[in-house]
Amino acid sequence: MTFVSDPKHAQFPPADADNFELSIGASADDQDYVQTVFSEPVTTIFLVEKVGNDTGYIQTLGMNGEPLDEPTPFSPADFTITGLKGVQNQDVAVAAVTLDVPVYGIRILPPDDKSLGFDPTSVSGIPAQ
Repeated sequence: MTFVSDPKHAQFPPADADNFELSIGASADDQDYVQTVFSEPVTTIFLVEKVGNDTGYIQTLGMNGEPLDEPTPFSPADFTITGLKGVQNQDVAVAAVTLDVPVYGIRILPPDDKSLGFDPTSVSGIPAQ
């Protein structure tokens, strides 16, 4: 995961968003966007997030990190609470982004006229077949 500026909460850096460890995570608070680029094309992306209560937009990325489409909104309704506890003993939520065409990454953008509050614990993809 890449943040475009220094994290607001240094104790939750972007590197902690791609570790598959639910007890630690990142905080993208006030970032212009955050993104994950995969080494190979994927068709399903799983966003695992603390609480699953954030809104914003998702934009898919090509091989060189270029946007492939217009941003699509997401909301808490897109997340499922897993029943697991993670960072700071808060609920772990997951959303699956299923794509018709392979992409190389995903960018998370803030909601209209608000700051980004996305708190990822893992962003992972399933390689295209």
